[in-house]
Amino acid sequence: MAIARYLDKVYLFIVGTQLFGMLALDLVQFYPKALWDSPSAPLHFLVTLKAAYTSYSGDPFFAEPAHEPWFQACILIEGLLGAEALDPAKKASLLWGTYFPFTLIPVLMAVDMHFRILARISNLEKKVKSQ
Repeated sequence: MAIARYLDKVYLFIVGTQLFGMLALDLVQFYPKALWDSPSAPLHFLVTLKAAYTSYSGDPFFAEPAHEPWFQACILIEGLLGAEALDPAKKASLLWGTYFPFTLIPVLMAVDMHFRILARISNLEKKVKSQ
């Protein structure tokens, strides 16, 4: 049971990190412009953070200002990007460093939850049979 408690804390950290990323990077364009647009705005540091992330990662989804149907445009761009759009080193870094964890971590969490639920069901079946 101690390992489950440890995994719960790891999952909380992962979800908290993702929540911070959404609030600090993804959703800034949807906040009122008065809060982040001008350099004297209280949340302008989020614009600076987003620019630093973009220059570090080369993530094409954050390179340009967001538009209303941003997700559909991102999917279209992702599907149509040629090999010349990103150099191979940036492309590998973007794939393995940015996108792969979004696949691996939920799969690991799902497998862990499967085994936890299976153990609970097995315990309940044993209790019912013993009665």
